[in-house]
Amino acid sequence: GHAIMRSQVVVQSDAEYRAWIASMKQTTIAAASSSDPLAAGRQVFITAGCNACHALADARAVGVLGPSLDGIAARAGSTVPGQAADAYIRTSIEKPADYLAPGYQDLMPKDYALRLSAQDLDVLVQYLLETK
Repeated sequence: GHAIMRSQVVVQSDAEYRAWIASMKQTTIAAASSSDPLAAGRQVFITAGCNACHALADARAVGVLGPSLDGIAARAGSTVPGQAADAYIRTSIEKPADYLAPGYQDLMPKDYALRLSAQDLDVLVQYLLETK
């Protein structure tokens, strides 16, 4: 699946990478986008690269490496007994190996808790809950 990914790669030291992560968290993606919650969530979804692997009609994403996220709100609330849909989606982003969808490999990066600000993560979870 890496052959279809279009990304720029920057090689830097661990200290430079951590400084870059800290600076990225200060400017949230959601804050830079419109005041429309769906538009802000869509922007986070695309900017964070979720669209490279997941399908989601609202974002015009057609990825096939990860499960389709269309209808995730309806499925999320019943996937783990006793767990709310928002908690399931948040854990799936922050700790993707905790809940692997049947038929999919453990390919999702494990560092979204570092890549996304708390605000962007909240906006992304809410967006996924609100899309049909």
